[in-house]
Amino acid sequence: MKSFHYILITCLVLGVTLICVPSQTAFAKMVKKIDNFVILLDQSGSMGQRMDGQKKIVSAVDVITRLDQAIPELGYNGAMYLGSPSKVASAPATYQPGPIASTAKGIDTDFEVFGRKTSLGDDIGTIGPAIDKLSGKTALIVVTDGDNNRGSDPVAAARALYERNNPNLCVHVISYASTDHGKAVVEGLRALSSCSVAADAGSLASEADMAQYAKAVFYNDVAVAAAPPPPPPGDADGDGVTDDKDQCPTTEHGVLVDAVGCDLKYTLQIEFDFDKAEIRPQYHEQIAGAAAFIKRYPQTKILIAGHTDNVGDADYNKTLSMQRAEALKTYLVEKFSIGADQLFPRGYGELRPVASNDTDAGRQRNRRVEFICCSIIPPE
Repeated sequence: MKSFHYILITCLVLGVTLICVPSQTAFAKMVKKIDNFVILLDQSGSMGQRMDGQKKIVSAVDVITRLDQAIPELGYNGAMYLGSPSKVASAPATYQPGPIASTAKGIDTDFEVFGRKTSLGDDIGTIGPAIDKLSGKTALIVVTDGDNNRGSDPVAAARALYERNNPNLCVHVISYASTDHGKAVVEGLRALSSCSVAADAGSLASEADMAQYAKAVFYNDVAVAAAPPPPPPGDADGDGVTDDKDQCPTTEHGVLVDAVGCDLKYTLQIEFDFDKAEIRPQYHEQIAGAAAFIKRYPQTKILIAGHTDNVGDADYNKTLSMQRAEALKTYLVEKFSIGADQLFPRGYGELRPVASNDTDAGRQRNRRVEFICCSIIPPE
């Protein structure tokens, strides 16, 4: 199996190479298999039990978090629901990586096992109307151990849902089954649709395993013929987007642009405690999103601009603002392996307030660092 994963990864790397090298004549393009996906996470009492030394629910949250990172952005409509007890965790919306993982990480995994009944069949029935409203092909990914001791039969509930939506519904199960009953329920759910992709925590342990699973459920690689591109006709601002498509025809030289020739932008602002340069833990998820953006656009150069309020000496504030900018740079490099040569910290002290320094609230807003992409990097 490992050799298969190596071949798959090698092929994906080759596919990217074919896209980037104009002299090649074909490349692999991701084409989505489905239009929608719905994740149903079983958080019943039995999911609080341990399997292979870890709580099932803890492992399930980790699997969903890593799956969120493996799903490509191809315009899916995505949602996540919790079961036993039933709850909408992430309402249906155009999928972007981050929100589902963030929601999963916030799920309570320290619940009591006993007295927390399992109603998997009722949970499937509860999300049924939402799935019925979806247009196009849908993947229902059930993360469960299959145990059910209250309410309707899970397989019967899923069968009714499948029959209402056939052939546009595919039922997948990521299994944590540890009892004969649970295993039978899981197999019954998988047997409903021939497109079902079977998986469990062990089979999704590595990133290569997860990438293979995401591909099996979400998309195909399709070979697309490509001729070497001709020289771009008429590109007055030299940004690589021809004038007939350029919606921002006077872009400053060197600025990274999007498909229509306008500045590619991503901004993040984090605040600091008074006279401090330590990153607050509350900003970790936002910084993680910024790191993911950098990794999607490895050619970017990021300005990290540090600022202060006007309390204290101006020279001291300039030094403090640079320390804050350096703190965010170090955080991105050490925690997300971002290349240090992509990050350009600058300290502006108290010179660029965004709020009045006459109030506590205003001064707090001014104690900040701004992560700015993509701009011309100013000199130090």
